[in-house]
Amino acid sequence: MHLLRRAGTKPISRYAREVLFAANDNPKPSRIRSRKSREHLAATVLSQFGKSEVASSLREITRGVQLGIIVVTPETDAALREAAANVNAAARAALRALGVTPR
Repeated sequence: MHLLRRAGTKPISRYAREVLFAANDNPKPSRIRSRKSREHLAATVLSQFGKSEVASSLREITRGVQLGIIVVTPETDAALREAAANVNAAARAALRALGVTPR
């Protein structure tokens, strides 16, 4: 009865944890990155795109297909379109994180 009175409206298990493990009641660290950290991460992603020359490689593949040098099956076409869309989506997301409106 004494324990129930001390717990008040809290469940007994919660009250017991609070009393027994008082040192663990520190607030949990925030998992939200700061704006500056997000901007730095987005800028890093964009710079890596530039260094990797992914866009120019996809352009060269497209040019090869247009000239008939590269034969494309429906599966290859789908994979290339998906790769281009993924690169485009990642770049747009990085630009949005930086506050830049993509064209």
